[in-house]
Amino acid sequence: KNTSVDFQNQETQHFHYLGIPVNLNYNFVNIGKLGLFASFGGMVEKDIYGEFRSTGQSVSTELNSASQGVITTKISQKNPQISVNAGVGVFYPIYGGFNLYGKVGGVYYFDAKNYEYKTIYTDKKIGFDLNAGIRFDF
Repeated sequence: KNTSVDFQNQETQHFHYLGIPVNLNYNFVNIGKLGLFASFGGMVEKDIYGEFRSTGQSVSTELNSASQGVITTKISQKNPQISVNAGVGVFYPIYGGFNLYGKVGGVYYFDAKNYEYKTIYTDKKIGFDLNAGIRFDF
């Protein structure tokens, strides 16, 4: 007797990165207390934790049975991820060297030659960002 079995497999990977950003800001216009600035910089990121998970499930309706298996593997990338960024923003001083700020910008991720695992950095080399918060000028 022939038996039909339906098999499904799902694979996921997760990386957690730690990065060190370095940016230079140039304040180029002040209108009252409100200021405009340009920002240029870069960042070096390295994965500190990575996981690859494969989940398989088989179902046999004729035998009325099902089974599931999960394989989890720790993974890492050899090379750090390097990026450069630039943006423009506004700031408003609130106390001492503390300022409220908003910035719009873009980032470019260089090829880190980590071909074993695809990441968002290999899929999208260019990104855009919008930041707001408190910054300290010295």
